[in-house]
Amino acid sequence: MRPRPRRLSEKMSGGGLRLVVRPNGLKAWHLAYRFEGNQRTLVLGPYPEVSLATARGMRDDAKRILRDGFDPGAKKLAGKTIVSFESVVLSSFENDVFPEIGKMHVAQIEPQDIKPPGSAGGPHS
Repeated sequence: MRPRPRRLSEKMSGGGLRLVVRPNGLKAWHLAYRFEGNQRTLVLGPYPEVSLATARGMRDDAKRILRDGFDPGAKKLAGKTIVSFESVVLSSFENDVFPEIGKMHVAQIEPQDIKPPGSAGGPHS
């Protein structure tokens, strides 16, 4: 029986994307990138569940996040998306404000009709 290598085997795909093969045979897509001068690695998922095309798309998404000045690894740790102030306000408007006043005429809307999220009441209550 041939002894297994103790080191990881890596197959490069370009742009920092590589397929890492562990000594136990498990394979996973890794993305090497630099953020604020530090070398980092983001695990994109196991192969073959994550195809090469999907891994390349994830790499491209991570590169866009880097260009916007964010750490794609922190994005993954924080959840599925980076939450911006704009997205919170728009979501709050769509979920909390619009259902209450969406069908009202603009001239009928009063300040008390625009309630903070989670507060009781409704139009003119």
